[in-house]
Amino acid sequence: MSLVKGSHGGLGGSGAPGGPLGSFYTHTLDQSLKFNDADSPYLHRTPASQGNLTTFTFSFWFKRSVLGSYQEIFHEYPGSGERSQILFMNNDTLKVELEAGNTNQFLTNMVFRDTSAWYNIVVVFNSGDSTSTNRVKIYVNGVDQADTANGGGGFSTANYPSQGATSGFNRTNQHEISTYDGSDYHLDGYLAEVNFIDGTALTAASFGETKNGIWIPKDTSGLTFGTNGFHLTFKDDVISEGFNTVTFTGTGAAQSISGLGFSPALVWLKERTDADAHLWFDVVRGSNKKIYSNLTNAEYTVSDEMISFDADGFSLGTSGNVTTDGNKMVAWCWEAGGTPTADNSAGVGATPTAGSVKIDGSNLGSALAGTIAATRISADTSKGFSIVTYTGNYTAGATVAHGLGAAPKWILIKKRGGADDWFVYHDALGATKGINLNTTAAAFTGTVYNNTAPTSSVFSLGQSNGVNENSQTFVAYCWAEVSGYSKFGSYTGNGSTTGPSVTLGFAPAFVMIKAANTAHHWVIYDNTRNPDNRGIDLAIRPNTSEAELSSGSLDFIEFTSTGFQIKNNDNTHNTNGNTYIYMAFADTRESAFFKDVSSNGNHFTPVNLDYRDSVPDTPTNNFATFNPLDTYAGATTFSEGNLKGVTTSGGTGRQTSTIRPASGKWYAEFYVADSTRFAVGIENGQRTNSAQGGNDVNSIIASYNGQYYYNGGGGSYMSSLSNGNIVQVAMDVDNKLVFIGINNTWQNSATASEIEAGTATNSLGAKASATAATLFQGDMGIFTEDNSGSGAMSSIANFGQDSSFAGNYATANSNADENGFGSFAYAPPTGFLALCSQNLPDVDIIDGTENFNTVLYTGTGSSRSVTGVGFSPDWIWMKSRSDASGHRFYDVVRGAGKGLSSHSTGEEYIETGLTSFDSDGFSLGTQAGTNGSGTSMVAWNWLAGGSAVTNNNGSITSSVSANTKAGFSIVSFDLQSSGSKTVGHGLSAAPELYFLKGTTSSGAHWFTYYGDATDYMTLNSSGAGADDDRLWDDTSPTSTVFTVGSLFTSGSYGAAHIAYCFHSVEGYSKIGNYVGNGSADGTFVYTGFRPAWVMVKRSSAAGGWHMFDNKRPNAYNVIDKRLEADNSDAENSTSGCLIDLVSNGFKFRGTFDNINGSGATHIYLAFAEAPFKYANAR
Repeated sequence: MSLVKGSHGGLGGSGAPGGPLGSFYTHTLDQSLKFNDADSPYLHRTPASQGNLTTFTFSFWFKRSVLGSYQEIFHEYPGSGERSQILFMNNDTLKVELEAGNTNQFLTNMVFRDTSAWYNIVVVFNSGDSTSTNRVKIYVNGVDQADTANGGGGFSTANYPSQGATSGFNRTNQHEISTYDGSDYHLDGYLAEVNFIDGTALTAASFGETKNGIWIPKDTSGLTFGTNGFHLTFKDDVISEGFNTVTFTGTGAAQSISGLGFSPALVWLKERTDADAHLWFDVVRGSNKKIYSNLTNAEYTVSDEMISFDADGFSLGTSGNVTTDGNKMVAWCWEAGGTPTADNSAGVGATPTAGSVKIDGSNLGSALAGTIAATRISADTSKGFSIVTYTGNYTAGATVAHGLGAAPKWILIKKRGGADDWFVYHDALGATKGINLNTTAAAFTGTVYNNTAPTSSVFSLGQSNGVNENSQTFVAYCWAEVSGYSKFGSYTGNGSTTGPSVTLGFAPAFVMIKAANTAHHWVIYDNTRNPDNRGIDLAIRPNTSEAELSSGSLDFIEFTSTGFQIKNNDNTHNTNGNTYIYMAFADTRESAFFKDVSSNGNHFTPVNLDYRDSVPDTPTNNFATFNPLDTYAGATTFSEGNLKGVTTSGGTGRQTSTIRPASGKWYAEFYVADSTRFAVGIENGQRTNSAQGGNDVNSIIASYNGQYYYNGGGGSYMSSLSNGNIVQVAMDVDNKLVFIGINNTWQNSATASEIEAGTATNSLGAKASATAATLFQGDMGIFTEDNSGSGAMSSIANFGQDSSFAGNYATANSNADENGFGSFAYAPPTGFLALCSQNLPDVDIIDGTENFNTVLYTGTGSSRSVTGVGFSPDWIWMKSRSDASGHRFYDVVRGAGKGLSSHSTGEEYIETGLTSFDSDGFSLGTQAGTNGSGTSMVAWNWLAGGSAVTNNNGSITSSVSANTKAGFSIVSFDLQSSGSKTVGHGLSAAPELYFLKGTTSSGAHWFTYYGDATDYMTLNSSGAGADDDRLWDDTSPTSTVFTVGSLFTSGSYGAAHIAYCFHSVEGYSKIGNYVGNGSADGTFVYTGFRPAWVMVKRSSAAGGWHMFDNKRPNAYNVIDKRLEADNSDAENSTSGCLIDLVSNGFKFRGTFDNINGSGATHIYLAFAEAPFKYANAR
């Protein structure tokens, strides 16, 4: 038995910074299936019988890649006429058509264009329900989309079916995943954990659950799936024994094929698309020797076909015989006893030469049987297979050892040094008859085997040049029968379309059949090319070079749990009275990506998909990809699940990672598909979209020409790049270093040991002065780009998903990081990790709503309580949405009855707008500004530290309510004397932004510190940032105090002051700035969390303070309603003021210059709904 992870990556480890994979998730998912639209990939199956047409449930998880196109998720194809389907539309909404005849349609208001995390979508059809709105349910991340009062997005179209209406799904038509009819509307992204429940209407709660505010998957293995139900996990980490089949597509270049589960000793390779010979390669003759099963030709020596037999598969060269670009291939593979390393020269009856005879992996240490001394043997006795080479002596009765310890029932012998037929011994024919693999001829009577059956130690040879020519070399492939794994027998045809059933005692993976007493073709079937065992119709004939045959609507054979049944009366399989011989091998795979893992065995057939598309990127371990939301507009074409980026000649494109860590050590690889203008580098969040990499202090790159560039300068750093190079990036954020490698050689003479030790001497940054101080600021991304804008560039990223780089890299490797995550071409330096969510550091706050929450309510005009906050708020910011009533601030430090307004310089006022802070919300009086009858209201709520405590850290005493965990404090203090003062803020880190106001003066502005001790803005106005050293005394805050200057202590704004202070908390809050691009494909801002609330302000020019949250106007994207802190306007829309809140930040979708001004600098304050480490897509 061999357990091999192959190219699919580790399944997880217990040493991740965030803890074991299962420490947060109650059920983890291992793999997903990557769909690349350009490959026209899909899965299909046709139910053998009709299922329940009125009731079913369909659940899946999906991470999107390419947006803006029609993409079928699940489709029932009747051939013509109406069909049922679930698909993404070209405007990125979801469409569901379930009823046969398409009289019911559902189209979501919600758009699905978060490409950095996973959606769970559940569709329920239950037309028998008496309530029409219960007949179709659509859930997204656990939320019923029809329930708009509780976060559902609602529908732009919702036509519910009539009671008892039938669906197209579950009919006996072809059912497809990722295609409309096999030719269009293919998915582009990652699909995981697909469940189809035939006959039962479930809810989202059967497939997921909410934990800390996050929707996570549940174990569905205990569900009852019904007749046509299936469960696809797309897992392809196999435990395979003895035999396996793998299919793949040629690339025209060298490539490695893995996923077998063992190192093959025999590979039988055949092109499926075009006519070409059958190729046999084995470890005994050597990888550079091939023979053809359909020809009499002698053995050939080749150099560019089979390159090596690998631990989990094999590597192929560039010959069109094995890898014609775009052509489909199949390889049937067997495991033997190891690779012999020497020829046996010991002679008959002697202990063979060391290394020449491998039995179950060990050298034979005793005398070898036979009157001809075998030259080499590789034998696996547990699986009953051996490969033997020998030299003939033309002696009747000669015997040769086979090494199996049991009598073979099937032997294939081929002359190596000259042309001759393939001779087959089959137990059902007996030792007096033979048959040829390379012809259609019936069995013949002869003395090829000296009329002697094989024994447990040897097989016999007659005086036949085909098997025993004097001094000629031969190879023999010998199979003994192993109960439950292999069988070699015969059956008699009955001439009926309901043909004979053959009992094997196991579910077969491979069957080869030949008519024994008449001239007909040999034929091979397997369940990898035809996973739907109920109708296997793809045949390959080993005696011809013809391409794969398909019967169309006629099934040749059906595989069952105990054997197979012939399904037609074709002469090749089932002439009445004819004898047919067969060889069969069991399906020993634990899993394959196309297999239904429910007990139903409703497997799918993959088209333009193979094992390399099964990747470890899942909802429970989300890997980085390139981020199409964060790129030069229109400059890059993304594919391969956003792992491939292509810029065309004359374009300027950048592709950056969706994960941008602020700490830690990280590793990634890039396959250079077109090196013409390729560059790779790292960047911080201050880099603008208008500057190429290395043109400022916010990014550094290593370029195709061997040069580095930083801050407009550069010089020599590494070797020039060529197509096919693997470029490695080791980014050490903790030590502020970055290293570049090419094909496992670290550049500039760097070594793995110095990289691991954090030694800067040979780093890329060491080439450019001051990079540590200026480059490593905040969140750091790894990116590739077109370095000049005047040439093409193409690269494929591996952030740990796929070390084959979508099949482009020829060497199969699976190097995980030290936490067991990822699959890399080269081993990452110790301590450097894959960019995946489980490797991200733990966060202190998982459920952001425990520290910040938005509540919507409608005023009544009467005293009332508002609940649903989830905690007792310490600061509440209220605003009427429906009229031009002012903003109101209330906090526990000043007291419930005291209000302030963000849009006003007015002094604190006493009113009944807020009467108390309660355990789950707050209570209101009759004040129209907070509780006007029929007024739509929003209240933003923050948790500080409860009742204020005295703080003496500053030169004056302050009263502080601080939430150090969430980086927020409320500070009140009195200024009684002139001169610069310091004030204790109660936080554990220096605040990056605070609003400061005198509460007893009618002319006191809301002075705002935003990270620059020389500048300020005012919350109550739209003015740009300005310089006045009287505010902060040109002194930045520290971890204990902030400074107020003479402007405040002059008495102009009264004695009493209030300050609301914030600093960034990883995974929960972020204060930063960005540069707008003025495009409808607006700037993307990385926060490291899924935002619940964002306020932005243009600082380089005048512009309002714009606020967006995850409740207004709806709980889905796009958000087109704003409120402004600096005016009392009602909630409103303005042209181009559009934003998406996504799993790792926010994306502007319009040209409004106040939030996305071209070249303008903007500041922002954001709070999380959930950290990106765990966040669902929005």
